[in-house]
Amino acid sequence: MSGDHGEENVPLTDTQRVIVIIVHYLTFVICAWNIWCFLYKFDTLRSRIWMPYLLLLGLIWLQIAAGLEIGNHYYVGDWELAGFQSDLINGSFYFFNFGGNYLIALGLRVKSLPFFRCPSKENGIFNYVLDFIAMLFDILMVISLILTAPLYAAIGRDSAISVISAFGAFAGVGTLFRLWRNLGPNRGTLWGGIIFLVLALTGVVMTSVYRSTGLEWLHIFIGGSFVASVIPL
Repeated sequence: MSGDHGEENVPLTDTQRVIVIIVHYLTFVICAWNIWCFLYKFDTLRSRIWMPYLLLLGLIWLQIAAGLEIGNHYYVGDWELAGFQSDLINGSFYFFNFGGNYLIALGLRVKSLPFFRCPSKENGIFNYVLDFIAMLFDILMVISLILTAPLYAAIGRDSAISVISAFGAFAGVGTLFRLWRNLGPNRGTLWGGIIFLVLALTGVVMTSVYRSTGLEWLHIFIGGSFVASVIPL
């Protein structure tokens, strides 16, 4: 089967395939641990962030996405990325996967801050600009959540992946900042946010490398980076 690079893909070995499968199932283990942390720290989350429910819902959506992707990999491509079709299952994976990240970014908004507001210059021009950017970011996350499925349906998987990944990168940057500031600020939340973003962007980079090389073993690092990025949350 041919990949996006227009040449024959380098298929998975049996060992690599087993590792890819394990990496995908680790999503459920890691998200279960995150949900335990969520419940353990619920009082802290409720006092600091806008809507803990959206944070929890985002973690659940990531698990739904993993289930959809596992089924898709099993029935299409034997765990390889080449030859993937634009269909309902793959489109649903994109919706829940990226939608989960948008929900996490929104859920981590600072508590008691109106969604729509008129930023004030009373606290200085820097805080004014920062507040304005934060409001635009929230609006972008909502728009991205709404448009992910229609965009996928309109232009298909191969064209949508670059656009949707760009919005996902924006969500990652916002999540880093909010994780650091709204649950801290301290070194732990700062490094947690940085590691989250670095791992998520590593997955994006590995996807680009795969699209240009067709090396199926990169799937280990594509899936592994995205799965591991949830740990620091």
